[in-house]
Amino acid sequence: MGHGLPTEKYPPGLSVGNVFHCEGGTVADGNFYPNDSDKVIRVGADAQGLEVVRHMQNFIDAVRSRKAEQLTAEVMEGHYSSALAHLSNISYRQGESVDFESAVSMLGRNGVATDTVQSLQSHLQDNSAALPGADCIVGRELEIDVANETILNDSESSGMLLGEYH
Repeated sequence: MGHGLPTEKYPPGLSVGNVFHCEGGTVADGNFYPNDSDKVIRVGADAQGLEVVRHMQNFIDAVRSRKAEQLTAEVMEGHYSSALAHLSNISYRQGESVDFESAVSMLGRNGVATDTVQSLQSHLQDNSAALPGADCIVGRELEIDVANETILNDSESSGMLLGEYH
């Protein structure tokens, strides 16, 4: 989605935000849209985001008191949430800059990704915002071993999982 451009809400009700397509469905704007159902499962904060603020304050209070039992959510939940963003960044940083047509062909077997790139290109063109010769970054496809928190198919990307500690 492009800021400042007219758009259809995708998924319904979302005009700005992040969308994560997973094997079982789509996560967007605090909701889970299962592939095999029309049911929407609310998983995020309330409309004003107050739950997020309370959650952040709870975390800060627990850090200050050094009492993990004060936490309203397990620390590992934050770790898993952060891991998704870190893996996305690793894929992006290891990706390559290509034109839109090449991106579509590179993503050919991933229908959701291909549809997303084509939708973005169409959206830009419909709003006279397409840049002739514009490129996009296609990140590397990473195969993740969730249990061991490793990247299986790309040693260069795997090397980016941990920083250099001092």
